[in-house]
Amino acid sequence: MHFQILHAFSGPDAALPYGGVVESKDGWLYGVTEEGGKYGKGVVYRVRTDGSEYSVLHAFSGEDGAYPLLVELVLGEGGWLYGTTSAGGVNGKGVVFGVKVDGSGYKVLHAFAGGESDGAYGIGQLVLVGKRLYGVTGGGGQKQEGVVFGVSVDGVGYRLLQRLGEKQRGKWPLV
Repeated sequence: MHFQILHAFSGPDAALPYGGVVESKDGWLYGVTEEGGKYGKGVVYRVRTDGSEYSVLHAFSGEDGAYPLLVELVLGEGGWLYGTTSAGGVNGKGVVFGVKVDGSGYKVLHAFAGGESDGAYGIGQLVLVGKRLYGVTGGGGQKQEGVVFGVSVDGVGYRLLQRLGEKQRGKWPLV
């Protein structure tokens, strides 16, 4: 087997694909870029495993999220992709989002608000368990050192599960 470039990113189309890709059973790879796209704030893209049919599914504009950092999308039931952004949203602190594999139906599941009772700056990969997504943020919580959170795939029931960097009586608290 030899090395093959499937797609070369350029600023206007997309740039800085710092996260990984997820593969669907029908031969598509899905990923995000931290920058580039129509608004310069990153995109969700897809490309065939043979390098053909590259397309941008969603360009982040700011209020709907911005700059997904080190994100690997999660592929869920019904053709939904889920991820986080490290900025943007109505509070400017990132979002948890969902988008269909054809680019339709983009929705913000949760806009991080920061502070003691919420996360800020989504980072890394979500984990899908049943119909709930779990992840971490790089900020928020009592000491602003991040949180572990959960939210359902329909955006209901956001819950802060753990404030990171916080220790009480030798045990990590479950909030």
